[in-house]
Amino acid sequence: YVARSQLTAALADITPGKVQAESLIADGKGTSNASDIGLRTDTTRCGITVKVDAAGTANITCKVKGNSQVNDKTIAWDRTADNSAGTNGVNNGGVWTCSSTVTSDALRPSGCTAAK
Repeated sequence: YVARSQLTAALADITPGKVQAESLIADGKGTSNASDIGLRTDTTRCGITVKVDAAGTANITCKVKGNSQVNDKTIAWDRTADNSAGTNGVNNGGVWTCSSTVTSDALRPSGCTAAK
C-alpha cells in the first residue's frame, strides 16, 4: 500500500508539467529545464528530468524516492508527436502515455504501463 501511494505521489509531482510542455511545443520551443515547465528538479518524492522537443516529442521523468519496492525506479510521461492534426507543419496534437520501471501492476497507478 505504501509503495503504491509513493508511486502515485511521484506521478502527481510530474503531471502538472504536461500543460507547460504543450505550451512550449505549440510555440515551437523545446527545453531540458524542469523550471521551464513549472516543475522543480527535486521534490520529496522525485528527482525530475525533462526533455521537450520543439518538434513535438517530450519526456518528463521522475526517479522515485521511496521504500524498497519503488526507490530508484522511474515513472514518466512520454509524448509522441502527432502531426496529422497539424497545419503548415505546426504540431497541434500529440499523445501522452505514462510508463514506469515498476513491474508490478498492483503498484503502478491506473493507466500507467510497465516500461519496455
